[in-house]
Amino acid sequence: MNDLTPAVSPQPSVPRPGAATLEIVVALTATLAVIAATVLARLPDARHFTASLDTPRPACGATDVVTSLLARARAVLSAAQAEGSPDAGFTTLDWWDAELSQRDALQLATCSSAIFIRRVAVLDAGAARALGSSAATLSFPAVRALSAEAAQGLAGHAAGIRLDTLATIDAAAAAALGTCRGPLMLNGLPSLDRDVARGLASHRGLLALNGIHHLDPETAEILATHEGDLCLNGLTSISAATAAALARHGHALNLNGLETLPDDVAAALARFRGATLSLAGATNVSDEAAAGLVRIRFLTLPCITAGRPAPNHADRH
Repeated sequence: MNDLTPAVSPQPSVPRPGAATLEIVVALTATLAVIAATVLARLPDARHFTASLDTPRPACGATDVVTSLLARARAVLSAAQAEGSPDAGFTTLDWWDAELSQRDALQLATCSSAIFIRRVAVLDAGAARALGSSAATLSFPAVRALSAEAAQGLAGHAAGIRLDTLATIDAAAAAALGTCRGPLMLNGLPSLDRDVARGLASHRGLLALNGIHHLDPETAEILATHEGDLCLNGLTSISAATAAALARHGHALNLNGLETLPDDVAAALARFRGATLSLAGATNVSDEAAAGLVRIRFLTLPCITAGRPAPNHADRH
């Protein structure tokens, strides 16, 4: 009878749910420890005290973990500043997550001098308000559209904003950004309508619009009222009427994309009211045109710096 008893195969052990959960927790803890160690290990060795959170936030979405890491990084930076290093106090922080909550933005704003929001395509209004109140320069290399609400959140920011991938903007958003007091870089805008130009022209400080490839005289006249340096290096040609409008600008003007300066365009720019005019790309300029431009106090023009004939430099002031 015993020989006829069927053999019972040993059953494979099935891990209990508690054990599996423990393994996950251990693995996640180890991962977070590596992240924390990476961040904190960099800070003491970086004489410029640059902190880069270049590891995306864990998939679990643990905001508390991010908050903790930022707080610890801030503590290390404070200690470094206390050492009296001449480089202490300037930090950069990269945010690689595709989302940015207001809570995380508040943490970012308190510990950095320069913040790069690398992957956020749509900026939440709450996060914009948090960042807008910071003293950090802000770069948004993935934002392609900006709502009026988000722009209003950034309004009044004083340290500088870069939105070079922004492809379109409405008048309300432009007016909000126009209240910012630091450098404003919108090099992704391919064109401007007059209402948008009016909003941006109200800005005080460096205004970079190097993505614009065509500028009509009316829009140029609006931009000429801007109180600050103006960069329009994407323009490869302009009419004499547009040049005449831009010549009324009273601050530095950069037109480094112009390769050829027809005599009528050069004559219009020769009446430039500001002190600094940069035409670094203009290699095709007649002697007569160059002679008219040389009166500008701070002029960048290749044919002059290369020793091409020009009138008496005593005329410059």
